[in-house]
Amino acid sequence: MTPLPDKDATIISLLARLRTDLGECAFDIVDHWEADLCAIGLGMPSDHTTLIYVSTYGHPDGEYDYELEEATKEDGAVYSVAGLSAAASYEE
Repeated sequence: MTPLPDKDATIISLLARLRTDLGECAFDIVDHWEADLCAIGLGMPSDHTTLIYVSTYGHPDGEYDYELEEATKEDGAVYSVAGLSAAASYEE
């Protein structure tokens, strides 16, 4: 796994669990939110134009906010929300 020394332990734990459950090559870390220590972007290895943004901020361990985001060509914006914005447990 790519080292992410500055990310919150909740993100590190989530990434480890996803790698265990889905496999080492199931997704790429695409971190356009380096300053947000409780958030990360995940993309398909073959296509980073659509990402899942995941945040653990303000949630108990094992619960997350997530949203589907697509690459945009708008000035100043890297991705825009494409849908599926919700809070969920890992199992969900």
